[in-house]
Parts: sequence; structure tokens; C-alpha cells
Amino acid sequence: MSSTSLPIPPALFPPVNLSSTIGTGYWGLIVASVLLGCTMLQVYFYFRNNKDGWGLKSLVITLCAASALDTLSWAFFAYVYYYYLVKNFGNDLVLLNIPWPFGAEVFVEVVAAYLSQLFFAWQIYGFNKKSWPISAVIATFATVAFGSGIAVGVYSVQDVAVNSIGSKTTSVVTDINKGFATACDIVCQVLSYASDEFNLNPPFTRTNSMITLLIIYIVNRGVLLTLVQGTDLLLFVCAPNQDTWVPFHMCLSKVYVNTLLAMLNARSTILKNDFSSISLGETQSSSNYSSEQRPTFTSHIPTIETTLSRKVYPFTKDSKESFHGQSGVFQILAVSSGTEHEPQKIGLRSKGVPPTTKPIICPFFGEMNSTSVPLLFPPLDLSTSVGPSYWALLIISIFLGCTELQTYFYFRNYNDGWPLKSLVAFMCTADNLGWAFLVQAYYSILVKNFGNPLAILTIPMGFAASDYVTMCIELAAQLFFASQVYGVHRQGSWPAYATIIVFAIASFGVAILSTGSPSAASVASRKVQILNDINVATSLICDAVAAGAMCFYLTVSRTNVARTNSVISSLILYVVNRGILLAVVQGANLILYIYSPSKDYWIPVHMLVGKIYTNTLLAMLNARSTLRDKMNDRLALTELQKSARGRRPFNSDRSSTMFTPAGSQETMGKRHSLRGPSDDWQDIPRFVDIKSGGATEEELEGPAFAV
Repeated sequence: MSSTSLPIPPALFPPVNLSSTIGTGYWGLIVASVLLGCTMLQVYFYFRNNKDGWGLKSLVITLCAASALDTLSWAFFAYVYYYYLVKNFGNDLVLLNIPWPFGAEVFVEVVAAYLSQLFFAWQIYGFNKKSWPISAVIATFATVAFGSGIAVGVYSVQDVAVNSIGSKTTSVVTDINKGFATACDIVCQVLSYASDEFNLNPPFTRTNSMITLLIIYIVNRGVLLTLVQGTDLLLFVCAPNQDTWVPFHMCLSKVYVNTLLAMLNARSTILKNDFSSISLGETQSSSNYSSEQRPTFTSHIPTIETTLSRKVYPFTKDSKESFHGQSGVFQILAVSSGTEHEPQKIGLRSKGVPPTTKPIICPFFGEMNSTSVPLLFPPLDLSTSVGPSYWALLIISIFLGCTELQTYFYFRNYNDGWPLKSLVAFMCTADNLGWAFLVQAYYSILVKNFGNPLAILTIPMGFAASDYVTMCIELAAQLFFASQVYGVHRQGSWPAYATIIVFAIASFGVAILSTGSPSAASVASRKVQILNDINVATSLICDAVAAGAMCFYLTVSRTNVARTNSVISSLILYVVNRGILLAVVQGANLILYIYSPSKDYWIPVHMLVGKIYTNTLLAMLNARSTLRDKMNDRLALTELQKSARGRRPFNSDRSSTMFTPAGSQETMGKRHSLRGPSDDWQDIPRFVDIKSGGATEEELEGPAFAV
């Protein structure tokens, strides 16, 4: 952290603990960022893996629009807390007003919710034309919620005072919005479930099983949404002036979008379970039923408020003094010592300006007159210091969402050996732990020590702990990649293997030496600069050597088999993309730190390093299923061509098909077993069984992230 000049002595900056007010919204924003990362990755999986027909075009359009509006809503919330905690660090009076993004976020959320609810009503009607009363009820509730939500947005724009949220007018309209939105969701789930049960009686056991599985998805989604939505409504009705409902409100729309995407992406899992005829949203017709069923997502009124009741102990003894502030000369007219039950009140006014008769009640300064200038204690604008790290914290939270989802996909789809599973579990756990340390560190600085400039002059323990965790993640990823280089080409690959290990251990050791000083000024010291430069440089060289060696040995392992070459080309592409991404991040980290170590511009890039290592490793491991599908399609096409020519096709049993090495029957026209002798057997990578995706004995000698 960089040091910040203090306009007046630190004693005049009594810190304010905002844990019970802004703190709840801070945690809600962090969790919403994680869910946003899951949303982005699920959207990518949807467009990559699903080839829906024209029947789902409207769903795709609604999905894209809702995801964009959901991201925009998150951006508004992120700016609001940036405005509160970073740009006005220490300005207690800024909490009395609602920034403009609150009102804008209201309109965005209401429009997204209204469109999604109408879309679900239309889907129910398309599923069964006789269910038009259900669609009418849903549309009516959605319209009432939309209208009341627009009214709340108008009130938020017109009245920027934070007390307006708890006013009777705004509170009643907000209760109507949340109540009808909750009722709409309950009607959607309950009546759509009843429609499935009583209107679908297919004559086939397999179809019944598929419908039962879909009903389970709908029920699980409905229960989750009802819990989140009901908690949001209950907390707001009971205590609208408290901030306990804010985290649930922030995460609500993310839950809607993610549950919808999860149901759409689950179709591939259903297909793998022998339900080859099911397609969510495009169900095959039968004599008794034919329709579409698609879930939807909803978000609700996004107003947020900050209550200002908290215990503050500004000063302990009377004083009368003058000093120069940012807006002129001010004088403390009277200071009465405060107690635990009655905080002191401070009368303030600008010199030469008479006080007014209408006081302003400030939770920190006590009773103030309207001519008092709010900046008695000039706040610190941390936009150039803590600001970049604040945005980086939200970005790594998004990356953490991607990590969580990729880890879930890995353990669900692959049956690798315990060493590889242990590595993935370790990296995921360490990634979560490092993220938690950073979140707690910024919570301590921005929320628990709001307005305390001394808090940014000392590096919190969470930063050092996060650095140690990142070192372990980086070392584990580099050692794993070194083992893969050695496994691809054992003959002659040991120099590259040894080089990667040496640079990885050297980078880890130097990083340990450069971490540990709690002072922010120590970051810019000459010794720490040299150690950090060596650390990043050795890590960059290690990644470059690993990527270059892997590409080289994969290239020399090419054969005359088109399918094998296609897999190798895909692996080379993954390795190159990973290497470029790591080189860009590590290079930017090194350049920014060398250019200005005393500034905080390098910290956001440094915070991303561990997330990049974890996500690139998981992406390569999870890419095996995509490569298998690609190879299966190529194999099926080859066999079809051979059959059309009257030739005897190659063994097409997909349950036991393996990628054969050079010298196999496809190359030489001979039938060798998979373990049969071959002159160039040691020069190619081994692969994994297509059906199980698990490790075989042959894979123990090849790259674990191969197909």
C-alpha cells in the first residue's frame, strides 16, 4: 500500500466502524461478484456446448439481455460502494445521500425482472394452451411489481436523502413490489409443477424418467429462489431502515440467472445418462403431449439504504481551536464530552456565517446547522491508491466464481486418480483462502476503519497471508506443468523438466524472502524491490520455458493419424493460450512494479496471478471432454465414409475406443493391441479412455490434461 499525505493530524480523524451498515452491503457485493463469475462462465458454456434451434431463439435473446442487465446492475452497486468507501474515505456525511447509480439500478432491475416474468408466462402458455389462466395471473402480478418498481425508482431519483428509503411512501411501494414479485415466483413454480403433473401422461418409461428429472430441477430452483426472495421480503418488511436485507437483494438476480443457466447446461448431463431424446425447452412430441417448458429468472427492487446508528467516541475532552480546512477556516464552537449512552455533540459553523435555526442531525458530528461545511475533517480520496485494488478485489471475486464452477465440473465429470484430484482440491482450497484473506483485509481498511488514514499506512495481515497462498498456488501449478512436460516426451525432456523445477523453486524462495514486513513504506525499499523483481522475472521465465517445451515436444509427437494430430493441435493451442495469458499478467506485474513500486498500480495485477494459474489449469483439465467429443465426431465421420466405400469400418465401439498411437492399425493397416510394441511408442503422448474420462495405465506416462 502506498503512503498518503495527511492534510491535518491523524488525531482529528477518529475512525468510524461501519460494520453494521455499509459492511453488510460490502459482503453482499463480494458474494454477488462471485455469482457473477459463475454467470459469465455458464453463459460461455451455454453458447459453446448447445446448438439450439429456432424454438429457443427467444430464450437466448432474453438470456443475453437479462445477463447484460444483471451485469449492469452489479456495476452500479460496485460504483456506489466505490463512491462511499474509496472516493469519500472518511466523509461521514456522504452516507446521508444516495448516489445516482441507486436510482438507475432500480430501473435496470425492474425491467429485467418484468421481461423474465413475462417470458415465463409465455412459456407456460406455449407449453399448454389450456393453462392461459396461469399465464394471466403471472402476467398480472409481474405488471403490478413492474409498476411499483418504477415508482420506487422515481422516488429514489427525486429524493436522494437516505432517510427517504424508510419513509412511509417509499416503504409501502417497495413492499408492494417485493410482495407481488415473490407471489409471481411462487405461482410460476407451483402452478407450472401442477401443469406438468396433471397434463403430461406419456406412455414411455424413459420419457417419464426424463420428465421426473426436469420436475426435480424446477422444484430445486423454485425452493432456492423462494428462500432468497422470501428472506429479502421478510427482512425489508421487518426492518426497512436496517441493511440486513441488502445482501440478499444484491444476490437475488444472480441466483435467478444461474439457476436458469444451470438447467439449460444440464441437458448434456441428461444426454450422457441415456436420455438422448430430451431437450429442455424443445421436448419431443408424442400422442399425448407436445410443448415447451423453460424456466426463467427474476430480479426485484434494488433500493438500498445505509442506516447511521452506531457508537462513536470522537473526543474525550473539551477544546476550542481553529484550523484550516479544504473550504475555508472553521472553528469548533463547543465540544461536550460524550458518554457511552450519549455521544457528544459538536456545534460547527464557518467563521462569519450565522447559524440557522434548523439543525442537521449527523450520526458522527451530532447536531449541526445547515451552514456548517461537511468537510470539517477533509476526507481522503483514495482513487489513485486503494481505488485500483478495490476494483481488482471485485474482479478476482468474479474469477473465484469461475474457479468454483470449474472445480464442480471437474469433480462431476472426471474420475482421475487421487494425485490429480488432490492437486485440484488443494489449488481450489488455496484459491478460496487467498481470496478470503484479501476480502477481510479490505474490509478492515475501508469499513472497520472508515476515515482512519493510519489504516492504509500498515499492510494488514491478510495481504501477507494472501501472498503466501499465491506462492503455493504458483509453485504447485509450475511443478505440475513440469511433470506434464516430462510425461509427454521422456526421452530428452529432462533438461527442460529440470529447468522448470529450478526456476519454480527459485521464484518461491525469493518470494518468501520478500514478504513479511508490515509497513507500507517497506514495499518501496531497495531490498524489497530487488527481491520482487527477481521473483516475478524467474516466475515469468519458468512459465515461458514450460510453455515452449510443451509445444515443442507435442509438435515432435505428431503422427500420420489425422485424429491424433487434431488432438495434439488442440493441446498446443491450449498451451499457447495459457502461456500468453500468464506472460501478459506476469509481465505487466513486473513492468508496473519496476516503473513505480511506491504506487499501487501493480497490486491489481499481482492479485490476479493466483486466479490465473488456478483457472487455466482447471480449464485445460475440463477441456478433455470437448476434445473427446471432437474426436468421436471425427471417428464417426471416418467410419461412415469407409462404410459408403464398401470397406470394413474400424472398430466403432465407442465404449472402448482409445486414441491409438503411431504404428497402430490406422497407420500401418495392422491390428496391434493398445499395448502392443511400436518403434515410436515412446514418442507420442498417452491419452485417456473416451467413455470414462478417467486415467488409464497409459495416461500415467502422459499429460494428465490430455484427452
